[in-house]
Amino acid sequence: MGKYTVPENIRKMKPKGTIVKFIHNKYYVYEHFNKKDSDGKWNTQSGKLLGYINPNKGFIPNTNFIMSEDITTLEYGQYAVVLNNSKNTLNKLLNHFNTKDAYTIYLTAVIHIVNGFTPLKDIEEYIKQNYISLMHADIKFSYHCLSSLLDALGRKQTKVHMYICPYN
Repeated sequence: MGKYTVPENIRKMKPKGTIVKFIHNKYYVYEHFNKKDSDGKWNTQSGKLLGYINPNKGFIPNTNFIMSEDITTLEYGQYAVVLNNSKNTLNKLLNHFNTKDAYTIYLTAVIHIVNGFTPLKDIEEYIKQNYISLMHADIKFSYHCLSSLLDALGRKQTKVHMYICPYN
């Protein structure tokens, strides 16, 4: 075999499709892929840093290593109970607001009911973690969308008043 700067026992710990570089007495793991140059020749290239290898523990990923994967298990139970018991509220909202706004208001309230007070910046993450994300994939729950909606509800109150007091 050829001469390597990284010992074989360390190379065995690296994930597939990566390369290990020994820098400042530490084994860093990077993405590794082939790329075709403008002259048509293939070269190997390193990508972003994925983590490092501890000889005693193995590969230690950066915090974003697993975070980049899609969520595969969604919460259902508590949300199903709240959604089934609050259909009248949704119907009332749909009578006074456009469909998108009604669902955004309603589902934001559902998040608050199930999780208690939830800052606007965290609501999108809660939505991604439960089956609401499958049912309402077309609705955006980013901080900007939610804060804009709340600002509009506070400044343009005609529909809000009709919702609260429909007989006045």
